[in-house]
Amino acid sequence: MQGIMVLYLEVYMPGFTVRSLIQHFVNRLAEMNHNAEINNLGKTPQFPAIIIFIGEESIKGFTQVATSLFEVWPPYRDELKFVGVTAKEGVNEYNELKIEDNEISKTVIKEDDIIRIMNNLFSENTHFQNKNKLIVYFVLSTEDCDSGRDFLDYIDIMNEAKRMLRVEETDMTTALVVLLDESITKKVIARQIRNEIAKYYDDRNMYNSCNSIFLISNRKNNNTLLSNWGICYKIISSIIELSNNSDANITTALFSRRILTAKYAREEKPSASIGEVVVTKLLEEFAGIYIVNNVNLMDDEVQLLKRLGITKDGTINILDDFVKKSIFPELPDIHKLTLFPRKNMDTDIDISGISSQEFNDLTMDAWDSFLAKIVMDSKKKINAEQKQRWSAEYSQYLHDEFTINELIYLGDHIENIRQLFRNNNVVVQNTDALTFAKAKLRHEFSSNDELIEIFISSINEEVSKAKVLLDEWNGLLQSKQNLFGIDDNNLREFYESKVINYLDYNRTKLVIEFRNQKDIDSVEKLFEKILSDIISRDGIYLDTFEKELNSRINRDGLGEDVGQYIREKLTGNNVDTYLKVNFAFGSPVLFAIMLKFGTSLYNSFRNNLEQEIYYYNTGYGNAAESIEIYEVVKENLIN
Repeated sequence: MQGIMVLYLEVYMPGFTVRSLIQHFVNRLAEMNHNAEINNLGKTPQFPAIIIFIGEESIKGFTQVATSLFEVWPPYRDELKFVGVTAKEGVNEYNELKIEDNEISKTVIKEDDIIRIMNNLFSENTHFQNKNKLIVYFVLSTEDCDSGRDFLDYIDIMNEAKRMLRVEETDMTTALVVLLDESITKKVIARQIRNEIAKYYDDRNMYNSCNSIFLISNRKNNNTLLSNWGICYKIISSIIELSNNSDANITTALFSRRILTAKYAREEKPSASIGEVVVTKLLEEFAGIYIVNNVNLMDDEVQLLKRLGITKDGTINILDDFVKKSIFPELPDIHKLTLFPRKNMDTDIDISGISSQEFNDLTMDAWDSFLAKIVMDSKKKINAEQKQRWSAEYSQYLHDEFTINELIYLGDHIENIRQLFRNNNVVVQNTDALTFAKAKLRHEFSSNDELIEIFISSINEEVSKAKVLLDEWNGLLQSKQNLFGIDDNNLREFYESKVINYLDYNRTKLVIEFRNQKDIDSVEKLFEKILSDIISRDGIYLDTFEKELNSRINRDGLGEDVGQYIREKLTGNNVDTYLKVNFAFGSPVLFAIMLKFGTSLYNSFRNNLEQEIYYYNTGYGNAAESIEIYEVVKENLIN
């Protein structure tokens, strides 16, 4: 099972990669799961609360902390308050932090704004059950501390921020959460900070009477270093949820003027792993979609001419439209043809009954001269703007008419294509004068090499775009190499079969859609649409993590006890403590299981665990957590 949930909040990922597709899947899955859970409320916060992140590194955790809280307390998205504080050139800058429309916003605030936030927290419009107290959570990361002195500077910032809240000490409970960076490069500094924190037991005033300090390290009790702070942010969220509680026994345990740490485990729907299997299987199935094969457009020249926008008369449709709209109106009608000079003006000849050649002879070449003049004048009127319009129009036509494979084929045979444009039929003159004139004008424009090159250039441009898409597509396929793969055979086989089942019903349609895409952005949008469709069509993706796991591990009817499996993961000896100490901890201050009440998993815990456990109703069916809180004595801190 997966250890930490990936947020559904949109995360910027440069370029279009397998990882970005997986992230989209996870985001979409979490969003749809969130909508399904929206009416399943669990326990809610008892008191108004504000979470203040001190320092740039701490602020980086805002997104995950807030998103995790909103999973459990969705109605409180606008009522919980978040502030980030940074020191810039000796002046502390305060920012209100929000998630709005899945985007992170930071708004610089002054002291008056902080007072406004406090007023809003205690407003009659908020839904906290008890407004007799404010709980303030300070989150401080030591990752950007270069010395113990830097840590103390952050403590000073914390004390200043506390004063700016303008809330009486008796009406406030404060907790400091320290994310202790104990990586190799920070070991010496971490020792200094441990020593400073140990002074809490001797000088509470230094920490402005913090009611508790929670010390969470990136070095676990088994000496393993975390690659990121993700699970630590999750621990912070769980501490906040547990401590903002109507149960006095819980709040007494957590706000007892002690230094505390946590033993923590979380089991949830393995969204990222599922996403990786689904995305990589889709890519595998469509890997060859843009490979140029079995394309030979030259075999059917008549059909190719039609698809290129060339008429059976050898003229170009786009130019024909221009000629019809702009030049045909300049042609004389039958009556005006009688006004042309003739060899013998006294001769009464039915002009409509003679050919264009005969009419030209009769007019002593005046008719041909007239047509030549129209052509010359019309070509002079064709400016760069008009040519650009033709180019854009033809590019769009090519985009709609040819697949990416076919465009690349055209590029590989561009001289043959150019010849097709030039092979205009000769205009016969045995038709009447006006019919011949219209045909000649169309021919004159479509046989002009300069104008033909406009369309050849458009083809080359679309071919270039097609080749770019092919390169980017291959880059997308190659980005799979950056994945470690899924070791869980059960999960991989289960969801690969789901993808194949989906494609059995949709493959033909999707192949056509893929081949119609002409740029990587549209390919990305198509993939995102497919992933959303996959999620919405199969209920397994919206099942609770317990049901999902049961469906997966028992697909062969083995009848494994899912409840027992999860219990062992959350309460076994392998659960990690997020602080390495020299001496063993005593009994836990608090042991809590956090999950959705009323589920078979909840009943499994209640019926099978005998030790004293506090159960917290998250109302959230896609995860279950266990957290044990231990006191950290002075001897476990001082080096």
